[in-house]
Amino acid sequence: RLVETPHLPELNRDWGTAVLDPDRDLILRFSGGHSAHGGTDVLHFHLATGRWELCFPVEFPLGQLYSNTSYPEGFNFNRRPWVTGHTYQSYGYDPVARKMVFVGRTSHSYYYDPDLGDWIGRRPKPLAMTYNDCFYDLTICASPDALYCWTKNGALLRHDAAASRWEELELRGKLPGAVVDNSTIVHDSRRNRLLTFRKPYGSEPPYSGEIVGVDLGTLEVAPLPVRNKHAAARIPYLCQIRYDAEHDLLLVGGTFDDDGTRRTPAYDG
Repeated sequence: RLVETPHLPELNRDWGTAVLDPDRDLILRFSGGHSAHGGTDVLHFHLATGRWELCFPVEFPLGQLYSNTSYPEGFNFNRRPWVTGHTYQSYGYDPVARKMVFVGRTSHSYYYDPDLGDWIGRRPKPLAMTYNDCFYDLTICASPDALYCWTKNGALLRHDAAASRWEELELRGKLPGAVVDNSTIVHDSRRNRLLTFRKPYGSEPPYSGEIVGVDLGTLEVAPLPVRNKHAAARIPYLCQIRYDAEHDLLLVGGTFDDDGTRRTPAYDG
C-alpha cells in the first residue's frame, strides 16, 4: 500500500537505491548523482512514524552539481563524502557493525552511523574494489551476519565489521562480473546463499534468465536449474531484485504492463 507521509523530500534522488536498517526500523537513502541530487546527506525514513528526517543541512560540491560523474573525489571539510556520479547499489547496512557502508569512492569505504546521523570515518579498500568509476558496478548485499560486495571482475568480498575492512573470498568456481545497472546480488536466507543476476549493458540482448548462486557454507559457485528462462526476457530492470523470505520468492523492482495491468515478475525457486 502507499504510505502517506508529510513533508516528502522534493529533491530528485534517482540513480541509486535505499537500504533497510532493521536495528532502528529505518530506511536509509543516500542516492542521486548524474543530473540528480549530489549532497552529503543521508535521508532517514522512520517506518514506525512514517516521517522523513534530515539530520544535517545538505552540502553540495561547488560548481559540479547536476553534471554526470564529475563529482569530487574524497570528502568535504566536514569529512562527509558527496554522492558519486551515481550510487546505484554501492552502499549497504552492515548488521554486525550496525553502520551503513559506502564503497562508491575509488580508494576508500565510508562509514555512516544512523545513531549520530552523520558520517564517522573512512578506511582504505582492497585492490579488487579499487578502480575508476567503481560506483557503477560495486554491488552491495547484506545477509543477517555480514555485508558482501560483488565487483565487475567477479570477485566477492565480505566486510569484517570488527576490523572495518573488506576480505576477498576464495570462491570455488567462476562468478560473473557485475554490470552497471544491469545486475544485482541477493541473499537467500532460507538456503544461506547469494544469488546473482546480470545481463550485458543496454537494452539488447535481453536478460537470459540465468541465476548464478554462491553457497555461503562452501563458497561453491553454480548456476541454478532455472525453468522457463525465456519468460525472464521481459524483465525491464535487473538492478532491484529482492528476496521475500516469508513467501520464498524473488521479486523484481520493475513491472510488466499487460493490457493496462501492471504485474510484478517473480521467481519461485
